[in-house]
Amino acid sequence: MTETLTHEAFAKHLGTKFEVQVGSHKGIELELTDISELKLSERQEQFAIIFLGPNEAFLCQGIQRMEHKHFGRFEIFLVPISQDDRGYRYEAVFNRIRQQTEPAP
Repeated sequence: MTETLTHEAFAKHLGTKFEVQVGSHKGIELELTDISELKLSERQEQFAIIFLGPNEAFLCQGIQRMEHKHFGRFEIFLVPISQDDRGYRYEAVFNRIRQQTEPAP
């Protein structure tokens, strides 16, 4: 992976295409359409991203293998959240512990 899956990195690539591997030789394109605000607390960072995929292919909730020209290959947990005439929307939520830094002496 060339970029870390951070709020800042996803924000730079809003509107770009990601490919989800659904079989050994088949992929589905998803567009990164939305990213929530980054919520920071003393211990955690939280944000969510939304992808739009085609109506012709549905991805079940679960871990998906994705590829992007700047992120490389990675796995992400996607949840289908809605559908309309444009396609299916999928959400990935990031909720992680922030690295604690040692206080300066």
